[in-house]
Amino acid sequence: FLKAIEIPSYIRVAQSYENLALCAIEFNDFTNAESYFQQALNHSSQRASTLISLAALYYAKSDLYKASNLIKRYDDTAQVSSRALLLGYLVKQRMGRIEEAEKIAATLLQTYPSSMQANAIRDNQLRQTEFEVLREKYRQAQLDELQEGSQSNQIIAEPKIKVIRKKSPVQASNSEASIEQTKTNTQDD
Repeated sequence: FLKAIEIPSYIRVAQSYENLALCAIEFNDFTNAESYFQQALNHSSQRASTLISLAALYYAKSDLYKASNLIKRYDDTAQVSSRALLLGYLVKQRMGRIEEAEKIAATLLQTYPSSMQANAIRDNQLRQTEFEVLREKYRQAQLDELQEGSQSNQIIAEPKIKVIRKKSPVQASNSEASIEQTKTNTQDD
């Protein structure tokens, strides 16, 4: 893919970057996947499949604001697909915008009643959708990365915590009063 992209006359640069991103996802390389999707959009800013795929990646990473913005960009291209509607539904659900999510679900069920995405909503089988599978894949990759880091069992630093309690104003005035009382008693002697 990269060699093809370097050829000045090559016209499928955006598609090649998108393919690189999809390959990166297969290998749990989500950082490069995001970068490749961005480069694909730099070459073709309205490419529908790239917009949805990058929005799906942001959804998987729980960056719902970015996912929502990309879905809006997709909607602005005047395209509609069952895949985009399902992702929009999931993003709105996670954002807590239930009414908006339900409107999207109704549109999906009405426009694409026999689609896999409509069936997933109708049968409440959202965990099996590509977007939830990607989300779980990302979550698992993050857990694996954390476990690899913690397997060294080395203590890198021993934290030293010193707790200093501040006296409340009442305690402070009582302390001052007892000091004054002590001074007075010693002067009397």
